[in-house]
Amino acid sequence: MKTKCINKLKLLFLSFFIISFFGACQFFKKNDGNNADLDKNVKKSYRKDGTLLATVHYKDSLRHGLARNYYTNGKVQLEINYVEGKKHGFATQYYENGDVYLKIPYENDMRNGIQLKYYEKNILMAEIPYRDNQLMPGLKEYDKQGKLITKPNKINFKLKDMTAFDNKLDLEMTLADGSKNAQFMVVSEPEQSGNQTDLYYVATKNGIGVETYYVLPGHAIKKTIHYKAERKTRLGHTEIHYETYLLNFTNMKRFD
Repeated sequence: MKTKCINKLKLLFLSFFIISFFGACQFFKKNDGNNADLDKNVKKSYRKDGTLLATVHYKDSLRHGLARNYYTNGKVQLEINYVEGKKHGFATQYYENGDVYLKIPYENDMRNGIQLKYYEKNILMAEIPYRDNQLMPGLKEYDKQGKLITKPNKINFKLKDMTAFDNKLDLEMTLADGSKNAQFMVVSEPEQSGNQTDLYYVATKNGIGVETYYVLPGHAIKKTIHYKAERKTRLGHTEIHYETYLLNFTNMKRFD
């Protein structure tokens, strides 16, 4: 039941984040007659039942300061700080009872730092690292008693030599914890760069990824490959891991 509640809140957060804030400018423009200004730099919007929906601060026609969405009970649902039109500082979402649900750190309109997620009663659920809007390794999850439940994990590799029959190699990859829901992909850069681009997905089934390489008799293959693994945790977060593999193999078989 709690998991369903959390999932609904996640969807609610995404919908309000996209619709309420990114679409707020259009809302204000279309409903000028129903808005009331606290001053010339603050705009308010209301629901049809008269309850306050949102307040947004502006400076020189750009969002500047706090933008807030409200529950129908008047409590803040979501607040984001803007500096000259860009998100900067923490964006915070709240449960309807006023407890913090999510805190997202922004720098110059990009997620940077540790995103914090909470159970009700402000109990920390997860620490989710971001760099330049990109999810990074290092997820930490906690139970409701505050105990760390995230275990160390990594990508393991196994090279299967089948050149004696088919002139090919199968590089198998799995997560060390045996996760069956892992998905593997090749990325452009190692973890340290912080600037990876997903190039393509590796064929993965039941948590086992396989890449096939062909090496003709008398030939060699030597390449550095950067891999990423993703999996969903029981709490619904995406956990990622990076590993670099040096493939160095010579097919010693001779042509017939």
